[in-house]
Amino acid sequence: MLAYVSAGMVPPFISIMALTYGANAIGISMVNLLPSLVNTLLFLPFAGVAERSKSVKKLVLLSGYLTRAVFLAMAFIPFMPQGWKADLVIGLNALQAVPSVLYLIVWTDMMGVSFPQNEWGAVFSRRNALANLAAVMGTIAAGYLIDWLPGEWGYVAIFAISGVTGMLSIYALQHIREVPSPKAEARSISVFKRLAMPFRDEKLGRRFAYFSAGLFLYNLGIYLSAPAFPMFYVRELGLSKSMISLLNTAGTLFVVLTSPFWGRLSRKRGNAIVFAYSTIWQALFPYFYYLSGKDLGMMFAWQAILGFGVAGYNLSMFNLGLEYVDENERPNGIAVTNTVIFLSGTIGSLIGGPLMVAKGIGPTFLVSTIIRVFGWAVFLAVFEPSKIMGKVFGKLESKQTTTKGSKRAED
Repeated sequence: MLAYVSAGMVPPFISIMALTYGANAIGISMVNLLPSLVNTLLFLPFAGVAERSKSVKKLVLLSGYLTRAVFLAMAFIPFMPQGWKADLVIGLNALQAVPSVLYLIVWTDMMGVSFPQNEWGAVFSRRNALANLAAVMGTIAAGYLIDWLPGEWGYVAIFAISGVTGMLSIYALQHIREVPSPKAEARSISVFKRLAMPFRDEKLGRRFAYFSAGLFLYNLGIYLSAPAFPMFYVRELGLSKSMISLLNTAGTLFVVLTSPFWGRLSRKRGNAIVFAYSTIWQALFPYFYYLSGKDLGMMFAWQAILGFGVAGYNLSMFNLGLEYVDENERPNGIAVTNTVIFLSGTIGSLIGGPLMVAKGIGPTFLVSTIIRVFGWAVFLAVFEPSKIMGKVFGKLESKQTTTKGSKRAED
């Protein structure tokens, strides 16, 4: 819970803070581009670090403390010379991505072995609901602190609180018993061979490929539109920080409320069904949200729809990243999945800023929506539609044969 209070306070306002300090559209795109580039370059090498480690828990604690320490350092940005502030926001945000890469790999691996696979849906849906409830409280508090406290003290407060609560969350993890995870033998493998391994798996490789291709396109659309949202809120609509936090909170609240539904569906129908049903709503969100920009009621409604989709996406993406790789290769599979996501983030961030400058906010949201929908459609290949249609036509033919046979018997 403490970790997600921290997560709810800072990330929604990083771009807003950079914009406040004078960052332009390209600078805002760097807020997403640089962490994505760090993640792309380091996920696979850090998978090797996790693979060789005798204790995943020790890596979780080390990387967790380092990540939260950067948030504490960011609390001092308001005291720096004015010309440095925007660059420091962008630079420190990129720096915290380095330990967070390792943290994501080892934390996901630790959670994957802590619970049996058939319980992932139920366990992680409840965990996501509680985590996002904590994030809701963090986001609301951050928006009001920024508006209420004089000058830049609001930013000092949210980074300090985020750093302290994050540190406390990692301290709490020290008391969790570590479950040994099955591991492949430590190997000296090139980055490119490591990248190819999950795709070559005889049993799971094809599904992992469809999943990764859909995930790449889907996140390309997400990151492409990311620089446009702060511009949309601040420059086009002129919203206060507290109103921005309320809009973000509405989406997160529906993540909390609908996570149990997706958890139950995951147990009954599987994670791939949840991914397919949930991601279409997140795909449609950017352009329709933009069209409703003059009507706050409609914006809140679309945030609720987004939250409904994000709840299923977060649960199923996490679970499929574990499900579509051999359990012995889990750290490597996690690394490859996240490399795919952050490679799309790097490319999307490179395109998003210049596209917004050249064409405007509305066309950027439209392009984002189209790419997201295409990614969703690519993912549907996981279900092997040709085999499904073959089964459907086979059943129809058997019914026709049965019907003809009964008619002949009557004759």
